[in-house]
Amino acid sequence: MEQNQLSLRKASSRIGYALLLTLAIVLLVQFALSLIVALLAPSIMLEPWYIWGMTVISLYLAAFPIYILIVKSIPSYEVNAQEESNLKKYSVKEIIMIIFICLAATYIFNLVSVALNYLIGLLKGSPVTNPLEVAVGSSSVIYTFIVACVMAPVVEEIMFRKLMLSKLMVYDKRVAIIVTSIAFALFHGNLYQLLYAFVLGVIFAHITIKSGTVKYAIILHIVINTIGSVIIPSLVANSNEMIATVAGLIVICVVIAGLVLFFIRRNTLFPSLDEGLEIESQEKRKISESLLSSGMILFLIASVIFTLVQVFLA
Repeated sequence: MEQNQLSLRKASSRIGYALLLTLAIVLLVQFALSLIVALLAPSIMLEPWYIWGMTVISLYLAAFPIYILIVKSIPSYEVNAQEESNLKKYSVKEIIMIIFICLAATYIFNLVSVALNYLIGLLKGSPVTNPLEVAVGSSSVIYTFIVACVMAPVVEEIMFRKLMLSKLMVYDKRVAIIVTSIAFALFHGNLYQLLYAFVLGVIFAHITIKSGTVKYAIILHIVINTIGSVIIPSLVANSNEMIATVAGLIVICVVIAGLVLFFIRRNTLFPSLDEGLEIESQEKRKISESLLSSGMILFLIASVIFTLVQVFLA
């Protein structure tokens, strides 16, 4: 048991350092690029692709490959013959039901986040900026779709559900779900996305473990980002009040449908992980072993600081 705990701490620490370095590279590359653009061609900052272009270069082209190099040497979980026979293949109907559940979770926890940011805005004397809203609002639909709805889901699912989840599953599946979801939520560096990103992370991780593949998580992520970042904002922003009202009613219906589906179909859509039950104190100790490793602590501190900077200084 002690050796297992030491191994979990070591693996978590390396993953934490990889996430920390990824965040640092993103910030440094974006700072350097913005400085160069400001000096040589400031008009580029007004282009509709500028913000998403910075994300592509800094995260997907610069930081993401380094993250892969750091974590790839950590042992990954291998599915045994018995588990392979119990892997779940989700039907199109089940994926659609899970989409409704994910959307319900997104809108419910987004309301909580909006209320929290409103209160913070009252305290600091100015509204809290939503970085995602700024990026979507300053870009065209096509660039938002390509980067936020296609590229981001693929890269993030590989980072958190394909790689990080697999590395931590070696020690405990449930702990892997919780730790990867916390890291996924904090990695966004955005208080508006923090709560629902964690919940979606739990759903995506559970489905990835039960199916043995990350493809379902990628599909869900793409659909949810497309609805949340392109379709609904476009309808709500429409000058036609009727269309905007219909969009609002659709959101309400989706939330109700998602809640109903979760309560009546959760055992089918999110079946047990088929592990022996552990006492709660053991799972809590494993979570603390992972989150309190040196690399993970530094990543958590850095991401919290970055999020607070976005809240109070942006």
